[in-house]
Amino acid sequence: MCVCVNVDGCCCHLQLSCAYSQLSQYAERYRLRLKAKNVMYIKQLLFILSNFIKMLGGVCILLAGFTISAAVGQFL
Repeated sequence: MCVCVNVDGCCCHLQLSCAYSQLSQYAERYRLRLKAKNVMYIKQLLFILSNFIKMLGGVCILLAGFTISAAVGQFL
C-alpha cells in the first residue's frame, strides 16, 4: 500500500515518494527471489530516491510494511 503525504505541494515530491514506497515494497516482497546483484541495484535506487526526497525537504520512514514520506515539520 502506498501512503504518500504531500505537504509541500510539489508534484515531483509526491511522485518520488510513491516511487520510493513501491520500490521498497517490491524489494521486501521479492527479496528472497532476487539475485544479490539485483538487490544491490534496488538498494542503490532506494538510496538515490531517499536523498532526492530529503533534498526536497521530506523524510522517508518505513513502518511495518508502509512507507511514509512527509515534510520534517509534520511529525509531532
